[in-house]
Amino acid sequence: MREVKDSPRAHVRIGYDGRVHKTYRGRMAEERYHTEKTILRFLERRGCDFVPRMLDHDDDELLIVMSNCGQPVETMTQGKMDSLFDELEGFGVRHADQAARNVTYDARRGRMCIIDFEFADLIDKKPALLGWSTLRWSGKVDMGRFRKKNDDNLAVFTIDQEGFRALPEEGEANIEDGDLVFVICDGMGGATAGDLASEMIVGRLRERIPLTYEQAANHLYPDRLGVLKECLEDVHLAVNGLAEKHPHLAGMGATVTLCWFTPENVYYGHVGDTRLYRLRNNETEQITDDHSRPWQLMKRGELNEREYRSHPRKNIIQQAIGAGMKDLEPMIGTLPIRKADWFLLCSDGLIGGLWQKHVCEILGKATTPVAITDELLTKSLEDDGRDNISLATVEIY
Repeated sequence: MREVKDSPRAHVRIGYDGRVHKTYRGRMAEERYHTEKTILRFLERRGCDFVPRMLDHDDDELLIVMSNCGQPVETMTQGKMDSLFDELEGFGVRHADQAARNVTYDARRGRMCIIDFEFADLIDKKPALLGWSTLRWSGKVDMGRFRKKNDDNLAVFTIDQEGFRALPEEGEANIEDGDLVFVICDGMGGATAGDLASEMIVGRLRERIPLTYEQAANHLYPDRLGVLKECLEDVHLAVNGLAEKHPHLAGMGATVTLCWFTPENVYYGHVGDTRLYRLRNNETEQITDDHSRPWQLMKRGELNEREYRSHPRKNIIQQAIGAGMKDLEPMIGTLPIRKADWFLLCSDGLIGGLWQKHVCEILGKATTPVAITDELLTKSLEDDGRDNISLATVEIY
């Protein structure tokens, strides 16, 4: 690890993976540690994207592991600094040390960020005004035009104070009545692989989400990202373990994308080449990355979309649930929600018949979830249809 600061108040190091390790020392160390931990959890729940995200912590060692927010700024005008800290207060937190030493520039985000919340206060502990309350959705699973079996799976469910309840593939729900979860799985290595992986993921979420729901109801700040990561890792080990015990299941696995909607944010988990898109203000963005070498080349500008789609290694994925893969590094993240946002979860079978421009054009119509889902599926089947297709379209209303 590279040492960044070693003072009587804190020891800060950056690991080879870029994560920041901060250990609290000296006067009021425990109080400062718990303050920063509370603030970071609060800001994550509010969807604030210009502060560190807490990745791990150790109460005994007074250690917090955080995401990296880039490099310290050298100069900054007072007006820009005031504007940045005012933006933070819009999320319900007042920083007690509003100085340039607590500001960084993150090139990945393309913006200034704020760090060091050991001296900060919550100025608004009430839930933020949503401006929306309802989710409307429509989902479909189709075998495709040529496949004789279906390896795709779609699960929709809610969890509230009364527990778990499966929901239909088309519906509407008030988010204040319970968290909503959508899961898309694309199985491999066996006719039941998608169903089994999906059932196992839903099972783990069914166990863990009620605990976070109860914490949130008690005005605590649950680690939802940690829950998603743990669930995917547990299922990964379980699928591999099952395949080892039963030779006919060798190679069984699945790719997965899931979204967990709460009143403040949507938390997503992703492995493989299923996808998550978001439409906001008439702009469609692919949130997830395909876990393949050609995708990395396209992101770096070394391949265009046509070259990517025809690349011979496009379907060789580097990450999957099970499939005999040793290590799993799921893509986990948080997105704040706004009224009129749209989300699309889909398997790679849908994209087989849709270029990015088609996804953008159809999502951009923003009529109803049923109409959008039907049009996406119809277009994909007409232009390709060689694979199973699963998708779910969600409207924030």
